[in-house]
Amino acid sequence: MNRETIQKAYRLALQFLSYRMRSEKEVQTYLTERDFSEETVLEVLRRLRERKYVNDEEFTKAYINTQINTTDKGPKLIQNGLREKGISNHLIEEYMTLFVEEVQLEKAMKLCKKVAGKKKNVSTIQLRKDMQTVLMRKGYEQRTIQEAIAISMEEIDEAQNESAIIVQGEKALRKYRNEPIDKQKLKIKQYLYRKGFSLDTIDRFIEERIEE
Repeated sequence: MNRETIQKAYRLALQFLSYRMRSEKEVQTYLTERDFSEETVLEVLRRLRERKYVNDEEFTKAYINTQINTTDKGPKLIQNGLREKGISNHLIEEYMTLFVEEVQLEKAMKLCKKVAGKKKNVSTIQLRKDMQTVLMRKGYEQRTIQEAIAISMEEIDEAQNESAIIVQGEKALRKYRNEPIDKQKLKIKQYLYRKGFSLDTIDRFIEERIEE
């Protein structure tokens, strides 16, 4: 191996590591993309490990803690992020225990609250669906999703349905205002049913707003 080439690769690796912690795979990819041979890259990684400049175990712990403290990601997204950085499954499994269930639930409930704040004019059925969609996209486990939604919905009573159907019902009335009365009722009923309102709630709205 060319000593000068190794030194050059080593200096580049140190510069790369100076910005933040990196996994071994990140360093390996960085050097490979700069056309260093596999032999040179492996030697640089050996030296970095020896001097504890790279350590996938410490990287994994730091990465998980950073994600917990600075993002609203669930465990699945965090695990995917670690896999992309070349972290082994056994390290991921060992250190994901840092993301305790109580903290996962707390974060999931905050997301539910955020969704509820933005979706004041939807039915409670639709609100549940929206909460589930967001939590799944953020990478939470199904058990946490169900518990977070159940607790969050306890604070949202039937009043949400009553106020939401007025907003959605008025939209439907405007949309179908030129239809014959029987067809108008049917169209409005279909529209509101698709929005997640119960038939009883829909019938009550139609009775109050169309048949009054």
